[in-house]
Amino acid sequence: TSTADANNKPTLFGWDHVNFSGGTLEIIDPNVPSSTPVGPDQGASVFFPSEIEYASGVIYAEEGSNSTPNLYTVNAQTGVVTGTTVVAYPAGFEAIGGMEWIRNTLYGVVWDNTASQLATIDPVTGAVTLLGPTGLTSPMTGLTYDGNSFGSALAVSGGRDSTDNSAVDSALYSVNLFSGSASLITPITLDGSPITLTGLEYDADGTLYA
Repeated sequence: TSTADANNKPTLFGWDHVNFSGGTLEIIDPNVPSSTPVGPDQGASVFFPSEIEYASGVIYAEEGSNSTPNLYTVNAQTGVVTGTTVVAYPAGFEAIGGMEWIRNTLYGVVWDNTASQLATIDPVTGAVTLLGPTGLTSPMTGLTYDGNSFGSALAVSGGRDSTDNSAVDSALYSVNLFSGSASLITPITLDGSPITLTGLEYDADGTLYA
C-alpha cells in the first residue's frame, strides 16, 4: 500500500493491490488501523507500485515501468482512473519512487537502476527535470514535506541496492530540495528489527506515517 496525504485534510489515501496487479484506492484510518475502498478495482492493466500523491481532489500515481512509463490521475472521490500522461524520463531513468507536492510543484525521486536522483515532474507534459543525486545506490520509496521546512523534505529508502542487489532496510533521510543530496537521520525498525517500507506521509496533525 502506498500513501498520499490530503493536503491538510484529515485523510490518508492508499493504493491496495494484490499479486502486483490492479488494485483499489483506499481511505486509511490510522487509528484502527484499517482501510475502506473508494470505488471498484481498476483492473489488471493498472498497477501502482510506487507512492501515490494527492492534490486538489486528484490522486497522482506512477506505474513504475520503463515499458509503460505512465503517470495516472485518479478521482479521489470515486477511485476511478481519469487520465494518463506518458512520463518523459531522461535517458536511463525509468521509475519514480517517492512523490510529493511542495508549493505547487510535484517532486519525485527517480531511479536509473544505479542510483536515485531528486527531480520535478510536470503532470501535464510528463517532463522530468533532474535536480541532483541523492547519493544513494537504492531507490527512495517515500517522500513527504511538513509544509514548514525550508529547502528540505523527508524521504525513506527501500527496494534493492544496485551494488549487490540486496534488499534495502528502510531508513529515514532528509533531502535537500535544491541539490537532491540526502542525509541519513535514522534507520527504521519495527520491534527492533529492520523493515522495508513504501510510502511516507504526514497527516494534518503532523504525525508521520509510513
